[in-house]
Amino acid sequence: MIAILNSKNKALQSAILTIAFYIVYYLLSLLGEYFDKTGPCNPGLGILLLMFLPIVTLALLIVNLINIILIKKNI
Repeated sequence: MIAILNSKNKALQSAILTIAFYIVYYLLSLLGEYFDKTGPCNPGLGILLLMFLPIVTLALLIVNLINIILIKKNI
């Protein structure tokens, strides 16, 4: 895994890091749900983390688009 992350292929490195981020984020939401259960009228910590997932995804999309634009300006 470390050899793949050290590769010169930036697209592959970015894809692997993105997949790893979402796996860790999902595992944290499962862990949050385990420690702070969801009730009938209140969301637990795991559900709150999953509710923020679209916001986090949008933020990552904006950062990646800015990186792409800056890389194309340098070419």
